[in-house]
Amino acid sequence: QLNSDGFKRGACFVQMGVHYWRDMEVDMDCNDMYPIFLLYNKGKLSAWGIALAHDDRPYLGSKKWEHPGGSVLNAFFAKGETPTCLPKQGTLSTQHVY
Repeated sequence: QLNSDGFKRGACFVQMGVHYWRDMEVDMDCNDMYPIFLLYNKGKLSAWGIALAHDDRPYLGSKKWEHPGGSVLNAFFAKGETPTCLPKQGTLSTQHVY
């Protein structure tokens, strides 16, 4: 079902689960990034999240938001599948809902 809905398997981040990203491509424009991702553990949906990477995103300074950047981004995507636009976007804002 996930593949038919446009979700691609990303990487498994320890204690979070396997990330699934919708319509994500290596050569995509970050302004086209679908902001919702899914997390699965043992084949079951365990959480979902928001990832803001577009140019006009607000900076969310609350401690409830994470701000991954640089090489840590590779931990969320399958090997070689991290969109090349992401490291160029500066500080991103993500939040996980369990």
